[in-house]
Amino acid sequence: DYLRILRFFRFSADFGEGPLDSAGRSAAIRQKDGLANLSRERIHAELLKLLCARRAADVCAEICADGLLHPLLALAPNPARLRRVVAIGDGLPQDPLLRLAALCVKLPEDAARLRERLRLSNAGAERLEAAALALTGLHGLNEPPRPDELRGLLFRHGRQAAGDAIILAQADARPGQDDEWARARKFLQDTEVPRLPFSGADFIARGITEGRAIGEALRALQARWMKAGFPKDPASLARLLDETLRGTA
Repeated sequence: DYLRILRFFRFSADFGEGPLDSAGRSAAIRQKDGLANLSRERIHAELLKLLCARRAADVCAEICADGLLHPLLALAPNPARLRRVVAIGDGLPQDPLLRLAALCVKLPEDAARLRERLRLSNAGAERLEAAALALTGLHGLNEPPRPDELRGLLFRHGRQAAGDAIILAQADARPGQDDEWARARKFLQDTEVPRLPFSGADFIARGITEGRAIGEALRALQARWMKAGFPKDPASLARLLDETLRGTA
């Protein structure tokens, strides 16, 4: 029963202390090719349980060192990144999907591959893909985005994806500025998700009726609205609409 290989690591992460049992670890390495006989659904279930374990970061590092995770995921795992995300979330409810993203998702293509590789649920796969898409605009940051940029992240991707992406971005950044990253996470939790206060009807009422022209005008207006800092007051909204109409004339 090759599932016992994964359960050896999961039980070690849940209940063990110190180094892994050497005999069990050696047996797992010798029999690792047998993991290919397991269904993707069983691997998925065991891996998510492992990622919620008390010593998930330590044991996942051991599994990666033994070369067992890469074949299962078809992606290069990053146990150091997982460790940072576990530390960021210390004291919060365990989140196996976010930990899975930390372990091996950097790009939307990675999330799409995991969907197939682990037979993820639609909801789980969509969450990973949304987080990866939101993260693409944060690669290379070593400090959190400014408040107006965080509002843009909320507007484009929603609260869940924005929150996931900011944690992954912090894990990818150089150590330090933990307080600033914590404030960014709180900002995303507490700030209302911006809603575009315009629709195609605003342009139809002003004589633009062709579908493609309405779409282009809406995109231009959205860009102006975001650049202006997501205003809500009627005077600013009217000004932005007038500027967009003049630009499309």
